[in-house]
Amino acid sequence: MNPAFKLTILAVMVVASNVNAQSGIDPAVLAKAEAGDPAAEVSVGRAYYNGNGVPQDSAKAVAWFRKAAGQGFAEGEAVLGSSYALGRGVPMDYSEAFTWNKKAADQGYAAAEFNLGAAYKHGDGVKQDSAQAAYWFQRAAEHGDTDGELALGVAYFDGVGLPKNHPEAILWYRKAAEANNRIAQYLFALALIDGDGITKNEAEAALWFRRAADQGEVESQGFLGLLYEYGRGVPHDHRLAAEWYRKAAERGNTLSQLALGKAYLNGDGVPQDRSEATKWLTQAADGGNADAKSLLTTLSTQSTPPAPSGDKKSAEHDSWPSAKLVSFGTQHWTSSSGGATTTGHVDDQGNYSATTTPDVEWGHNTYQVVLDDGKMLYFADRTLSFRWQHDPHFTENSRVKFRIDRDNLTVVDDVGREFKMTITKRRIKE
Repeated sequence: MNPAFKLTILAVMVVASNVNAQSGIDPAVLAKAEAGDPAAEVSVGRAYYNGNGVPQDSAKAVAWFRKAAGQGFAEGEAVLGSSYALGRGVPMDYSEAFTWNKKAADQGYAAAEFNLGAAYKHGDGVKQDSAQAAYWFQRAAEHGDTDGELALGVAYFDGVGLPKNHPEAILWYRKAAEANNRIAQYLFALALIDGDGITKNEAEAALWFRRAADQGEVESQGFLGLLYEYGRGVPHDHRLAAEWYRKAAERGNTLSQLALGKAYLNGDGVPQDRSEATKWLTQAADGGNADAKSLLTTLSTQSTPPAPSGDKKSAEHDSWPSAKLVSFGTQHWTSSSGGATTTGHVDDQGNYSATTTPDVEWGHNTYQVVLDDGKMLYFADRTLSFRWQHDPHFTENSRVKFRIDRDNLTVVDDVGREFKMTITKRRIKE
């Protein structure tokens, strides 16, 4: 499911090349504008709108836009419509915005076509109509407007105003992504991760997440952290994972705040720091993240912080006792977006069984293990919320290093990473 985001009527207020921000408006351009040249009128209007070379003055900008629009100049009509939509230089008026954008769109002006699609999508100045929205998004997309390409992709992906068609949606996402639209880059990367409408390719997904993240797309920053933490499409690297989690966390992404808090708690890619961990977990909890709230509750009952994990712990792991991993499995369930459901069960003898419906999309994974140290069976589990399944590297019936602290079980997986779980039951071996 695509993340919710609202398409709004946007003004294309790019600084014109013939406006000098230091010395003012080019006299030749001003002379043309005063003589009634519509392109020059728009250029002067943009200068006043953005305050480039002249004091910023939205009212003067609109006056120049109106002159160009009055001559039927499409760009002037579009920017005047956008001024009404944004309420800059004139009172906000969606009906007027629609009227002027329609004049420009009828002349094939791509930005205005996109604006009309957005107006129909949200019912701004016109009756809401998903089919009309898709029609105008398609016209904008076919004229090379990247916002139109993105919006058309969303319409195909969600089946709103058009028949649902994920492969077609992905084609439009890619067009917009290649034109450097950061939201399209993010959505295209998600499709590559899921293999939805396109062949699954985690390495290529990581590249697109990076392009979007470098432009400040916060969800992509968080996903990059996730990919580096689990080595999916990129090398496993706790330090880089923490760096990307931090970028997203500082911008309020609660999943990244949770992940960064865990990193500080465990010393994964950052120095172990319980105070810093608590800070980020609290921010995530305040943002409504239930897992962060649960972890803070658990931490409040512990007198000492858990020991750090990671590759630097390998020497310490050698001193830990070993036990047989009798059983390992997962049980996961999905949100309303669909996907797979695996129902798993570990019985009192440590036997794991499960039935699965394929095609995971969203969900939670509950990892279940049974550990046999020769005297006792330890039953433990851990629930994580991620988009796809991240199995720790365990081999069933192998010998593993472990540590128990109260009701906390830490098991070292086959690649030397610590996996922390909660003991739910102990049973003395007969």
